[in-house]
Amino acid sequence: MEFNESKQEHEAQRFSLEQRILELEAGRMERFVKAEDHAALADARDEINRRLRDCQDDLERSRRATAAAEEQLTESRKEVARLSQLLEALEASGAGDTSAMARRVDGDDDDYIGKGPGGRGAKVAGGPKLKVNLGEIRQQLQRQRGLR
Repeated sequence: MEFNESKQEHEAQRFSLEQRILELEAGRMERFVKAEDHAALADARDEINRRLRDCQDDLERSRRATAAAEEQLTESRKEVARLSQLLEALEASGAGDTSAMARRVDGDDDDYIGKGPGGRGAKVAGGPKLKVNLGEIRQQLQRQRGLR
C-alpha cells in the first residue's frame, strides 16, 4: 500500500513537473514569437520610413523643378511681352501711329520716353531711331509662343 501511495505521489510530482516544463516551453515560444513579430514589425517600420524619405526627396526635387520651370516661364512671358510690345511699336511706326512708339520697348510700364509735362506717350516725333530686323523679331515671337 505504501508502495502504491509512493508510486502515485511520484507520478503526481512527475505530472506536475511535466506540466511546468510545458508551461515554460509555451512561455518561451510565446516570447520567441513576440520577438520575431517585433523584428518583423521593426523591419516593416524601417521600410516604410525609407519609402517616406524617398517620397519626401522626390517631392522636394519636384518642388525645385517646378520653381525653376515657373521662373523660366515668367522670364519667357516677360520676353514675349517685351517682343510683342516692340513688334507693336514697329508696326505702329510703319503705319504712322506715333502714340505706340512713345512707349519703351523693354516692358517697364512706369518708364515712358515721353514722360514729362505731356504725360504718358507725349513724345510723338524726333525720338531715337530703332534699328531692328522685323523678320528676326517675328521669328523670336513665334519661338516664344511655341513655348506656351
